[in-house]
Amino acid sequence: MPFTERFVAGALFLTVQDERLDAFNADHFKSGIVDFMQSGHERFVLDLSNVRFMDSRALGMLISIKKTMADAGCFCILCPNKNVRSLFTMTRLDRIFHIFVSEEDVLTEAAKMSSGDQNGGAR
Repeated sequence: MPFTERFVAGALFLTVQDERLDAFNADHFKSGIVDFMQSGHERFVLDLSNVRFMDSRALGMLISIKKTMADAGCFCILCPNKNVRSLFTMTRLDRIFHIFVSEEDVLTEAAKMSSGDQNGGAR
């Protein structure tokens, strides 16, 4: 799965380039994130701006990443797409993940989380 990475204010932004995050590419994407985690990165922003469709396999992959990180880091989701955000709401995963609609908001929260505040929820 093509994704790009960039560092912004100490957070690693991983931008999904595909319009779909599903059973076909979720495992490949997860292995890429795990590689970054094993390299010592602790602050991640998953940018789903390009994603128009996600299935249950993709949601399971995100839960697995969140569990793997536990309290050792920050895992935020940038999701300006209303349809994809509604998927997180319908599945109540918006209570587990830190979900934001703008890069500015996610960077503000990531800075707070790196100093110990780990409360979940959509912003």
